[in-house]
Amino acid sequence: MRTPGWDLAGWGLALYLGAWLLSVWIPGARPLALAGLALHLVGLYLLTQALRKPRIFTDPLIGHAILWVGFALVPSTIAIGTRPRLEPIAFSAGPIPAGFLALWLFGVAAAMFIRRGFRSLAEASGEPRFSLAGDLILWGAVAGIVLFGYLAWIAGEGVALFAFLKAPGSP
Repeated sequence: MRTPGWDLAGWGLALYLGAWLLSVWIPGARPLALAGLALHLVGLYLLTQALRKPRIFTDPLIGHAILWVGFALVPSTIAIGTRPRLEPIAFSAGPIPAGFLALWLFGVAAAMFIRRGFRSLAEASGEPRFSLAGDLILWGAVAGIVLFGYLAWIAGEGVALFAFLKAPGSP
């Protein structure tokens, strides 16, 4: 029997990913991304209850918390660090590259937790695409230092979406 967690996690991920990509052009789409993330996490919680593997929920929750804290904390720190001072050349070289490095480190740390959650889900469900999705997300985060690496992260989320919608018990 197919539990409702599969569909809720899958459609929540679709809303999260779609609204997040759409928010590049329409900033008002960001609340939809948060709603999608909430639905996705609720679906993962339901799957945790059904499959009896707590890491399915806790690791992605920690990973997304790290990601959102990083995206909230680092840009504000960069803005504070780049305020004009008496020495305009001294501040321009340090905080901005350090901020990008910090964002990258937050992304890699988040991806490690998200990957562990997908690996637990792959093991519990027998669906190998979850493991592939976790690997793509982690390698996308690691390669994200060159910015184009994040395309692998997005591809990993797409593989995960496909795996949720074609998960065990699907017609």
